[in-house]
Amino acid sequence: MPSSSAQHWADLVNAVDAQRRRLGMATWADRWTRAAASGAAGFRQDPRRELDASLEVIASYLEPADVLLDIGGGAGRYALPLALRCREVINVEPVMRMGEEFEASARQARIANARWVEAEWPSTAAVEADVSLATNVVSFVADIVAFIERLVASSRRRVMVVGSTYPFWDEASDIFRTVHGEPRARLPEYRELLPVLWELGIVPDVRVLGPTEVGQRTSRVFSTRAEAIEVYLRLVEGDGDDARSRIESAFEDLFLPVEGGFRRPPAPTTPRVILTTWKTRA
Repeated sequence: MPSSSAQHWADLVNAVDAQRRRLGMATWADRWTRAAASGAAGFRQDPRRELDASLEVIASYLEPADVLLDIGGGAGRYALPLALRCREVINVEPVMRMGEEFEASARQARIANARWVEAEWPSTAAVEADVSLATNVVSFVADIVAFIERLVASSRRRVMVVGSTYPFWDEASDIFRTVHGEPRARLPEYRELLPVLWELGIVPDVRVLGPTEVGQRTSRVFSTRAEAIEVYLRLVEGDGDDARSRIESAFEDLFLPVEGGFRRPPAPTTPRVILTTWKTRA
């Protein structure tokens, strides 16, 4: 029987799944697959770019001889820059198009020590590493205990779980309510993760790192109302003229007029990356 914290976690994940089904929305797994099919290259970043402050901290936990396991690493935004700082990177990614973009990005950046395993976690072939990384992944997993236990068993030295104080799937909750007529059900995040870890006997370090991409998006200026509406319709998965007209009717409450166009109101606090990390067998 799952612990009370693990059950609460599962209840939150299942409530989101139930809401998405009721509203006729794709499952999160299908949403990622469709997003990748429509342009997985957009999920790439230059592997040889200068690391931002958050990725610098994550990289500081790696040693040159390490093998890094990136769970759900997508097109390699985190894994490929880190491959330049360790012996090998293994990206366990179930979406084929993402994995193909990962491999293409590695080739173009001349990174030979990174490979893709097409599989779901934790139901995948045995794979081990010195350090494992899961970025914006655990919140979609109902059986969080099995996920974490497999991470620990597969990590010789350290586990790193990366989340956010304001994750992208919680962005624009007011627009979601406007379009769908009800509040968005909330996925679990680091606040719910800590009690699960404690009940598993894991006492992690929690570090608050740099700003997230959500903060960058909320500062974007849209030159027209139509542009702003289209971007956020996709974000909240609104469909059809009715959804568009709902945002249009509430536009003055949802967007601010600024020089050059319109932007979203800023978040109450700057969205920050949260790193939850702990040592394993060593």
